[in-house]
Amino acid sequence: MLNTKELTHVSPLMQTYNRFPIELVKGKGSFVWDDKGDRYLDYTAGIATCALGHVPDSVKEALSKQLDNLWHCSNLYHIPSQEKLAARS
Repeated sequence: MLNTKELTHVSPLMQTYNRFPIELVKGKGSFVWDDKGDRYLDYTAGIATCALGHVPDSVKEALSKQLDNLWHCSNLYHIPSQEKLAARS
């Protein structure tokens, strides 16, 4: 375990986990890069939140398209694209 007392900078974020002494700045597919340009295999996949990898092109394109239309609305309203997706399952 990383001892946060040994760090010169302690993050103001909630200390849920001890953090490794690297700064990740970019991700693509199954790899991440640190602030020095070193590449790492992200074997933890964001602790199960990046099952598709980092910045997959198909997800990036779909998100960009959606952001041009509508970000978020309450379920109090009819949202045609939401209805269409729900009908597929």
